[in-house]
Amino acid sequence: MLETIARVIGEAVKAGQIATLRDVAPLLMRDCQLGEADALAVAEAVSRKWQDRFFPPISRIELFLTENCNLRCDYCFVEGKNALGSMSWDTARQAVDLLFRESRDQKDLSIFFMGGEPFLRFDVMRRVVEYATELGKAQGKHAKFSVTTNGTLLTEESLAFCAQHRMMILLSLDGAQETQDRHRKTAGGQGSFQMIMDRLPLMKRYQPWMGARMTVTPDAVGEIAANVRFLVEHGFNYFIIGPASGIDWSDEGLEVYEAQMRQVVDEHREALAKGANLRIDLLRELENLRDKVGVWGCQAGRHSITVACNGDIHACSKMLGLNDLDGIYKLGDLARGITETGARAELIGMWAKRNTRCMTCELADSCSGGCFATNYAATGSIYDPCESECRVVARNLSIRRYASQVLGDAHGREDTEACTV
Repeated sequence: MLETIARVIGEAVKAGQIATLRDVAPLLMRDCQLGEADALAVAEAVSRKWQDRFFPPISRIELFLTENCNLRCDYCFVEGKNALGSMSWDTARQAVDLLFRESRDQKDLSIFFMGGEPFLRFDVMRRVVEYATELGKAQGKHAKFSVTTNGTLLTEESLAFCAQHRMMILLSLDGAQETQDRHRKTAGGQGSFQMIMDRLPLMKRYQPWMGARMTVTPDAVGEIAANVRFLVEHGFNYFIIGPASGIDWSDEGLEVYEAQMRQVVDEHREALAKGANLRIDLLRELENLRDKVGVWGCQAGRHSITVACNGDIHACSKMLGLNDLDGIYKLGDLARGITETGARAELIGMWAKRNTRCMTCELADSCSGGCFATNYAATGSIYDPCESECRVVARNLSIRRYASQVLGDAHGREDTEACTV
């Protein structure tokens, strides 16, 4: 019987008839006369073998703790908010178990808490950290933890816990009050700036290093340098700065963006010369601007996955956030694991770039094809790049080249140990 099963599956694979676990079980029921339970068991075993042989291990997982949020940022990638969508402890535990199982021989693991606003479910977050820490000790592995939050729900209890477990907190904060309150409002329409500023001294007490994820919109693009300066003055050390996705950026807007970022580079150089401990994410990897030859996509579905509140497995949180949180390119669920081998192969398949205009683009060796989720939202395909995002990529590469000329080796003094988010 085993020889028959192997032959049937082998022939189906050669004929391109199998792309997912769902394809295997019916095939075995039809051609090998297996019952449904036996066919599913064999299909799961086959899927496991495929994962182990043809796909890289998973070393990073994003836990989408809640679909709800107390803010209503108008550029949020999560299409819709659901007060009832929340991850149970049992689902979170299974997700951690999946990470440790799929990491295989990898020793260093990452667990990243997402939402919605993840601190709405600090109870689950706490249990995940404690459970994963103990599991790591038992298996000789080490899990590090990070979270992106709007900061408005942080308390001394949660900050003390994060500090105890070295969990790095990244704040979604766009700058000074006028910029922050323009787009990051509460569900009731109030600005969120003061709520964060009131908590900032407490945050700094528990995490002296502070990072800000600054989302730039066209109406605030001329304020980037001033906003960075403001946050540095208020004790921020690390910055992730980027234009909001899903927006059709004009050439004029991107020209202002590049000019502002060049000003940030100049001020960054001056700050480093005075011994400041600062890091700006966009200015990293200054040496190798042509560092993505033959690479398509990012770590989504490759070394990293996202688990939704209901236990569905997706490639990343941005792909999950599409279609009113139904997501795209589902990879499986916690009940059966990563079963959509065809979808995962598409996400990490280097061949895909050959079928798009990326193949003839002059920036092909410095760009990985754009964000899957942004591409899909704009073109209906993860492979066809969003034209506006292509212009953003070109500007960012120009900024990096300028930074490489201006900073030289100065960026080497940045504190790389503290910036783990």
